[in-house]
Amino acid sequence: PLVVEGSSRQSILTIPEGTTRDHFVKWIEELPSIESPVWLGLAPNAEVVLRANMGRRVLANLLKIRTAFEEDLLEDLEGQEEIQYTDGEDKRPSWIRLLEHNIHLWGDMLPKDLVAAPRADEDVSNPLVRCIEREVGRGVALQQQIRRDLSDVLLVTRGESKATNYVRSLIKSLSKEVIPSEWRIYPIPDMSVHAWLADFAKRINQLQRLDETNGYGRT
Repeated sequence: PLVVEGSSRQSILTIPEGTTRDHFVKWIEELPSIESPVWLGLAPNAEVVLRANMGRRVLANLLKIRTAFEEDLLEDLEGQEEIQYTDGEDKRPSWIRLLEHNIHLWGDMLPKDLVAAPRADEDVSNPLVRCIEREVGRGVALQQQIRRDLSDVLLVTRGESKATNYVRSLIKSLSKEVIPSEWRIYPIPDMSVHAWLADFAKRINQLQRLDETNGYGRT
């Protein structure tokens, strides 16, 4: 055998039995089109390892691009007061104007403020009531946080406020349509901010309906 496979020593490539040129040409033509890395003395999974290394290099380059993009965002934010308007014309970078537009859109998508309905004293011992009350409380807190965060980001995009580290983090996420980690308080698949807010609005409306019904969703 010309090449054997690992510890099994099984022959995977043999030399031609003939000795003439025609024998060798025929042997070459009958070789498989896909050659095993073992023929070169490499591991059988050498191609997988090679592709994995290529993938890591691509990810590393993407991270470099992302880092450069985020640095540009911070530079744009630092100069907001100076470059905002000139002769009545908006001189802000296009991504800031787009983010401001999206903030108005996302704010309109939020439902009216969730308000917990008053409960009777006898409801305290009802586990279903306590469960719904707890979920309503979490919904109220998250809704207030989203409104507050969008308002803070809007002030920064207009150059009316300085960006804190927290607001910078929000801007990095929202400018790329990524759900901020501070808003992810319940499991949900990856989706855009627009789709997530539409889903969140439905959840808030459902909680409001449950909280307002005497049967707490049982009827």
